[in-house]
Parts: sequence; C-alpha cells; structure tokens
Amino acid sequence: MAFDKERMGQKIKMARKEKGFTQERLAEFVGISNRTLNLMEKGKSGMTIETLIKFCNSLDVSPNYMLSYKSDNNRLGDILEGFTPNQKLIIEEFLSAFEKLSDNLYNNE
Repeated sequence: MAFDKERMGQKIKMARKEKGFTQERLAEFVGISNRTLNLMEKGKSGMTIETLIKFCNSLDVSPNYMLSYKSDNNRLGDILEGFTPNQKLIIEEFLSAFEKLSDNLYNNE
C-alpha cells in the first residue's frame, strides 16, 4: 500500500471546510504557507510527521483518519473512513433513527 497524497489532501480540504477554516487560517495554524497548503490539498506535496500532527490538532481529527486507506471491497468500515468525525456522527445518528423506525414498523405488523 503506497501513501496516497491525493487522498490525504482531499481529507485535509474536507476537514478544513467542515471547521469553517480558510486555507490562509489553516496554513497559519499549521505554520506553512498558503501555497504549500494549496499544493497539499491538491495531492501534489507531501508533509512531515510533525506537519501531519499539526493538521490533526488544528482540524480535530485523528492521525488514523488522515492516514487511513480505503480498500476496494466497499465494506461499511472502509466507506466510513472517508468521512470526517462529524460526518460519521451524523451517519451514526441517521442509522440509529432508521433502525428504530424499522423496529417500530416491524413490531406494528
């Protein structure tokens, strides 16, 4: 499994937008230039471990989320790895509500 700079760039961009940060603001938090962040989000530049940790701290995401690799078998766990923690929470709440609705419909038949 090779390191996927493009996928990590997409995750950085998605988490940045979810937090409401501009590229300028996130670049300032992480201590890099706007241009460097732009290249990272496009998957054209890698980063050091230290920079990865700064991204994780600034965006409130785990290194596991940033480094996770999506397999090709489309298992639910693999699919969920592509979402931010907040998006995962929304999906979990939806699935819980759907399960309760299904149980109610089944019990009323």
